[in-house]
Amino acid sequence: MYEQDHHWLLSQKWAGVTLSTNGFANGLVDLTSKISYIQELRANIVHIMPIQKCPVGKSDGGYAISNFREIDSRAGSLDDIQHISEQFRKNGFCWFWISY
Repeated sequence: MYEQDHHWLLSQKWAGVTLSTNGFANGLVDLTSKISYIQELRANIVHIMPIQKCPVGKSDGGYAISNFREIDSRAGSLDDIQHISEQFRKNGFCWFWISY
């Protein structure tokens, strides 16, 4: 779909929201309980952060990352990410996990 319309991002049908796993929700698992609220906002693209380990004492809300291959245990686990990804997709979201 995106390859056919190179201007898809400019479309009015895409609305995104950035969610904090340590502010909006109590970790990744808790995000699934917020799906109906996010739908009320008419968002269909979700950016979730912070989920990766950051250097000790250098937290800046999810952009400082010490290990791109490790999920911060305070946020959850890789299994949690797979679960919420399935839940968001089931509910019609284009789900993006970006933490850099």
